[in-house]
Amino acid sequence: MTRPRSSPGPAADRAAAVPPECAAGHHLAGARVTTDANGVQHARCRRCGCDLTRLPTLRRWYRSGWLGGS
Repeated sequence: MTRPRSSPGPAADRAAAVPPECAAGHHLAGARVTTDANGVQHARCRRCGCDLTRLPTLRRWYRSGWLGGS
């Protein structure tokens, strides 16, 4: 029999503690950037871990992935 958890765990703590820079939309792309066939770059934010996308003509990272549209 498993014991009920008193807290949701570290993933929920991390999601609840979004850095103020990321909450304002100023994400910091990680060192590992991948480029697809269309020249679109993909990375993860170093601070909050969300998925980021940058188009070839723009110099700004945009939030993408599951929560990108909200």
